[in-house]
Amino acid sequence: MTPTAQVRAGWLRRILAAWALQAGATRERLAAELMRREMELGARRVRRLLGRCVRGWVELVEEGRIERAAAEYRVEMLSKVTGWLQEMDTPLS
Repeated sequence: MTPTAQVRAGWLRRILAAWALQAGATRERLAAELMRREMELGARRVRRLLGRCVRGWVELVEEGRIERAAAEYRVEMLSKVTGWLQEMDTPLS
């Protein structure tokens, strides 16, 4: 092997080693980017689920409040009607 061929072979080894390092770094960068995207997607799903749960809880509380108000109104109206019926049953003086 001539000295020029040896230098070329040395340069070729260095170039191939640098290329291998670059390819590995690119693979790692792409894997890190994929992981970052998956984590962002997971975080968005958790935020959506949390929002849905909070909205459901608020609706449930509101429905309970409306039902309690309706029950109170019903009791109030029944007591008024009972009072009127009792007044109607009393003989006039």
